[in-house]
Amino acid sequence: MVDSTTDNLGAPSGLATREHSFTALPFAESAVTITIDLIGDLNGLSEYVQVSLNGGTPRRFFEADGNDCPATPDRAIITLTRAEFNALISPNGGTGAILVVSMIGSPGVDSSECKNAALTQFRLQYVGIQAKSGDCNGNNRLDIAETHDGTTPDCNLNTVPDSCDIARGAAQDCNLNGVPDSCELATTPALDCNTNGIIDSCDLATGGTTVDCDQNSRIDSCQVTETPGTDCNGNLRPDACDIASATSGDIDHNGTPDECQTVTVPGQYAGIQAAIDAAPANEMRIISVAAGTYAGPIAFNGKPVIVRGASAASTVINGASGQTLSVVRFNGGEPAIAALERVTVRGGITGSQPSGSNVLVGGGIFGQNSAASVHDCVIENNAAGFGGGAYFLSCTGNITGTTFRINNASADGGGFQANQCTMSLTDTVVENNTCNSRGAGVHLVQGGLTLTRVTVRSNYSNNLIGGVSWYAIGSETASLAMVDCSVTSNTALVTQGGIGISASSTGTPTISLRGSGVCNNLPRPNITGSWTDLGGNTICDCVGDLTLDGFVNGADLGILLASWGACTGSCASDLNRDGVVNGADLGVLLAAWGACGG
Repeated sequence: MVDSTTDNLGAPSGLATREHSFTALPFAESAVTITIDLIGDLNGLSEYVQVSLNGGTPRRFFEADGNDCPATPDRAIITLTRAEFNALISPNGGTGAILVVSMIGSPGVDSSECKNAALTQFRLQYVGIQAKSGDCNGNNRLDIAETHDGTTPDCNLNTVPDSCDIARGAAQDCNLNGVPDSCELATTPALDCNTNGIIDSCDLATGGTTVDCDQNSRIDSCQVTETPGTDCNGNLRPDACDIASATSGDIDHNGTPDECQTVTVPGQYAGIQAAIDAAPANEMRIISVAAGTYAGPIAFNGKPVIVRGASAASTVINGASGQTLSVVRFNGGEPAIAALERVTVRGGITGSQPSGSNVLVGGGIFGQNSAASVHDCVIENNAAGFGGGAYFLSCTGNITGTTFRINNASADGGGFQANQCTMSLTDTVVENNTCNSRGAGVHLVQGGLTLTRVTVRSNYSNNLIGGVSWYAIGSETASLAMVDCSVTSNTALVTQGGIGISASSTGTPTISLRGSGVCNNLPRPNITGSWTDLGGNTICDCVGDLTLDGFVNGADLGILLASWGACTGSCASDLNRDGVVNGADLGVLLAAWGACGG
């Protein structure tokens, strides 16, 4: 019996031929089958393979029934009659005949599609005409005699020495120990732990990390079966390999793939709060929330949970069910892994009371003493006394990819307010928010904050500071850094349309801008207060217009001369911001003399 299977010859390809030569073939005594197993890019209308035998006319397969990277290989079978096969391998049949199977894909077949799972494998099967009374090994003994008396091994009892079966390809000997693999597996099944018909040591030698991802000389599927608890997602690979290869995430670095620490709403829990309440206090949980609208309020209660919606456009947490609470609360000392992601928070109408206070803050989100973060969310149509969209007090989390819009504060911080926080806002938009006091877009008090690629636009204050309000209190130095930000088209009814910088009698605010634009805010100036220019900024103010009447004239000159000398206070006359009003500032003013432009 001839039964010979090739190794994996590589991914089916439209650019390279996959070819194997079956050698030392005897003439056939039966029909002959050539089986072609493929895993590759074969699902398109123009994706197929062509197979030729010994250079003959190609045969086309999988033109309409191929698949992309199937779990079970696509299979085609070529069947030849005994006469067809013997004619194909003539004139050398039985004395070194060769069958060359060549395959190439159509141009659209992409060999990279299935990566390490790709497969091309040929198998030749038939009953061959054996020289039963010959001397295949050249030892001057008839094969039938030496196999009968046991002088030469014949484990498959075909009266041909095993060494000859192996030499002519009638039997496989992947480990090169002189014993046909089929005989080894029949007598010692444990040599094939995954029962794929290949000795494990050969699987390991040829499969590399695809069968032994951690290179510990154990086949992965067998390892996880023998060691319960090491394959939580049931993919027959150790969890550690899934994490190391980034097939699975491990946000909390605990060695367990994130998908094994994920629960679903409403699949496993009817509501978000129920899922949070059921989560352990000391182990990360991802709460995956399907598209839909869910009633607030929800509280993270100090747990290391990630509430993750399908998208901000489709997953909504709405209102606070008539309670005097923010829609979402981080006020239980949440660790840095806690986060709200990919949801819209809307309809909060009151906010919450911080510890030790009777004011209402954070209509949409309230955080206190928390390290939780907000990512890729929309915070809209919320209201509170302070921080209509969100209010954070003594927090250290981060906000990325989030939009605060159409929120209102009856006092400060229409869109967003942070008080004594060390936080960063990145790739965030604050727009169309309102307030009655300060900072219709953003109101920041004390702490250390960094704004990177933040856009603050079209916000309206019914009093002061339409865009960004930065207020320092207490004895500690407060710092705000703005990098690649845009503060535009904001309005304040009374004064300071763009950025307003101020402090209590003991506060020391520091603010720096790099690569930022502050323009078209009303009333001017676009920036009020002292700041550090780190370069690349566009500030659309009329330098020298100290009276803010749209002209640089004698009135402004009088103010500058009255301020001559070392600066005290805000020192608006220090036009070049060097700490002293002197001839340099006078030169700047005179150069700008006349009507302001822009």
